[in-house]
Amino acid sequence: MPPVTRPLGDFATVIRGVSFGKTKVSDTSADSDVAVLRAGNIGDELDTNHELVYVPRRLVKEEQMLRPGDIAICMSSGSQSVVGKTAQLAKSWHGSVGAFCAIVRPNIDVCVPEFLAYYLRSPDFRRWTKVADGANIKNLRKSELELQPIPAPPVAEQRRIADILARAEGIVRLRRQAAMLGSELIPSLFADMIGDPASNSRGWPMVELGAVISDGPQNGLYKPVSAYGNGTPILRIDAFYDGEVCDLASLRRLQVTEDERRKFGLREDDIVINRVNSPEYLGKSALIPPLSEEIVFESNMMRFSADCTRIEPRFLIQYLQTGFVKRTMLSKAKHAINQSSINQGDVQSIPLMLPPLAEQERFVRQCQTIQSIIGQARLALVKADELFQSLLYCAFRGEL
Repeated sequence: MPPVTRPLGDFATVIRGVSFGKTKVSDTSADSDVAVLRAGNIGDELDTNHELVYVPRRLVKEEQMLRPGDIAICMSSGSQSVVGKTAQLAKSWHGSVGAFCAIVRPNIDVCVPEFLAYYLRSPDFRRWTKVADGANIKNLRKSELELQPIPAPPVAEQRRIADILARAEGIVRLRRQAAMLGSELIPSLFADMIGDPASNSRGWPMVELGAVISDGPQNGLYKPVSAYGNGTPILRIDAFYDGEVCDLASLRRLQVTEDERRKFGLREDDIVINRVNSPEYLGKSALIPPLSEEIVFESNMMRFSADCTRIEPRFLIQYLQTGFVKRTMLSKAKHAINQSSINQGDVQSIPLMLPPLAEQERFVRQCQTIQSIIGQARLALVKADELFQSLLYCAFRGEL
C-alpha cells in the first residue's frame, strides 16, 4: 500500500533566502556581517567553510538565520541538475542562504528533521524538481514546494527510517574517508623514497623536463561545437584528476579527419598537461592508461611522451603532482582576467629530479601496491553508495 502523504508545508516552513545588491556583498567578513551560502555550498553535506560571501546583519531577518536541523535548498539556477539540491545544517553556524536558495525548517512536533532531509534527497523528490521551468534560469516556486506531497508516517516511524538511512550513509562516509586517506599515501611515499624537489636533499641529478621528452609537447585539437555529438572520443580537462584519467567511457565524441586523428591521437603512457585554466587547475596532468579505441585531446592541454630509457612515465606523473611542480608552473604562468596559461617552453623548463631508473622503478612498484589498495577502497565506496541509494529509494515507498 502506498504511504499516506501530506503537503510539505504541513511538516515545515519554507523561508526565502536573503536578497542583497552587489554593493552590499563582500568576500571578506566584518564583525557584524553574516555569511551567506549559495548553491555551490549545497552538496552531500552543507559546506559552511568555502566560497562564502558576507552581507551586513541588518539585511538578514531573524527567521533567515540558519538553525541546526534546517535544510538548505537551491530554488533557482541556470543548471537543471542544481535546482532542488538540498543539504542539512548539522550544527550551530552563524549564517544564512542567498536569494536563489531557501531554508526548509522542519516542525519538530510533527516531523523528524533528518527524515525530511533524507526525503528531499530521494529519487522521488529529485524527479519532481525536474519540472522547474524557465528558459534559461530554472526555478522552484515556494508555493509549489509547500504543496509538494511527502510521505507522512508517524514520528516514531520517521525516526526509525532516518536511523537506518543514517547508518547506511555513515558507512558511505567511512568508505569515502578510507579512499581519501589512501590517495594521500602516494605523495607521502614520494617524499619518503625520493624527497622534496624544492630542496633535493638526496642530491639527485637535476635536469629540465625537456631533456627527458621524446615527443612533444604538442597542443591539442580545437573543433567547433557543431563537430561534437558522435565519432572519436576526446579527452577534456574535466576527465582527469590527480594524475589519473577518471572515466574513458564517459568522454564526449566528435567528428575528426584522418589527419587530425593521426596528429592528435593519444597513446598509452603519454602525459597530458592542462595549459589554460584558472590558476588552481593550471598544470594538472594525467598519464594515459591503456586504450581500447583511438582518442584525441582538446586544445586547452598539451601532450608529450617520455624517454623511457631515462625516466619511468609512472614516476614522472607522480613527480608532476608535487607541490613544487605546481608552484613552478604558477610562477611561469601568464595571467589574464579570467584565466592563466603556460606554454610548451614553460613545461620543458620545469626542473626535474632524476634518480637512477632502478630507483624510479622501485618507487613505481610501491605505488602500484598502494593503487591496488586505493582501487579496493573505491570499489567498496561504490558498493556502499549503491546500497545507500537503494535504501533511499525504498524508504519513502513503504518498502523499508
